[in-house]
Parts: sequence; structure tokens; C-alpha cells
Amino acid sequence: MTRSAHATRQDTAIASCMIFGHRNLQNALLSRLIEEHLGLACAIRAPEDARLCGPQQGVLALLDAGASSQLLLEAQVLDIHEQISVIAVFNSPAGQAFDRLLRWPKVRGLFYENTGEAHFLQGIQSLSSHEHWLPRKVLAAYLEETRCIQHHPNTCDASLTAKETQILRAMISGAKNAEIAQVLHVSPHTIKTHVYNLFRKIKVNNRVQAVSWALVNFEWPQ
Repeated sequence: MTRSAHATRQDTAIASCMIFGHRNLQNALLSRLIEEHLGLACAIRAPEDARLCGPQQGVLALLDAGASSQLLLEAQVLDIHEQISVIAVFNSPAGQAFDRLLRWPKVRGLFYENTGEAHFLQGIQSLSSHEHWLPRKVLAAYLEETRCIQHHPNTCDASLTAKETQILRAMISGAKNAEIAQVLHVSPHTIKTHVYNLFRKIKVNNRVQAVSWALVNFEWPQ
């Protein structure tokens, strides 16, 4: 595993964990392990309950890859990214693709399904300090892909209208069509039309895919 050297001063201190997975024995033991060894309160929520009510700053979210498909994991990250301080995926098969999730700034950790107890606790402690905890192969592959993206930028977003770009950025924050319509002072039907045209232009089928596309093709402040 590799970790970042420092945590930024602006980062909120991690005070608790939230496991998004089934209420089974494995996750119950995992929750107890975190509480007893690291002193962090740890709750378990169903994967479909990822959309939270209000901010949850100071929380480390652990997404159970064994309980969710890749698409559902992406949807969970989309739902909680604005509310949670740090996100990690655990119980992941070694061959599972992780590159798209890494494009979300708060996704900082990955634990394989065969991760040992001591190694897992060390990783949680590092994530609690806002460091990264990623397998070296995953990090190397991501860096290589990022370099390729920088060398060969995708210019598809040049075909998007200003309104479509605005709508896509609103999607990243988790806004629904009705909310976007209210902000842009147009009807929900008009937003649906824009979304249809947007999906057609960037060749995606749903909001999760659209957000993933935007995270690769838009420029984001560092």
C-alpha cells in the first residue's frame, strides 16, 4: 500500500465510521474492530441507504464491494460525496476495476477481500488522517491513465452547450432534475430535453455514466 505524505489543514477530523453494507456477522465484527482498536464510533447502513440527510462531516464511509455491483458503488459515491469527509472501498476482489471511482477526490482507500486485520486497521488509521491507502498496482495504473488523458485530451465537451455543461455539473453534486429546473428557472420538461441531448452527445445511458464522463473530461481546480 502507499500513502500520501501529509493531510491538509482544512480537512475535518475523522470522528466516526459508517459501513455501507449488509448487516451480517462480518460487518458487525468489522465495526467492533474499528471501535475497539481505533476508538471510532462505527455504524452500519444498507447499501441502498447511501443518500444521506444532511452533511456528515468527520465521517469515514466504508463501501462494501461484496454487497454492491460496480455500478451501485459508483451510485453510492455519487450520493455521499458531498456529505462525507473520506470514502474507501473494502472487501473488493483483486481484479475489480477501481479507476473510475478514483476520479472522485474523496475516494482515498481500497482494501481487498483478503486484507488482514492488522493491515486493515493500519489503513483505516491512515485514512482517518486524510491520507491515501491504495494498492501500488491500482495507484500506478491510475497515474498512467491520468497521464494518457492529459496527453490526449478529449474534446467532446466542446460540443456541449453552456446550459448542458451547467446541468452536467449540477448532476455531479447530486441534484435531481426538479432541483436543477428550479435553479435554472426552467420547467422540468426542459431539463429532461437537455439531459436527453446531453446523454446523446457524450454517448452515455444514465446519470452515473454521465458523471463519470465529466470527471474525466472536465477540468477541475486542484
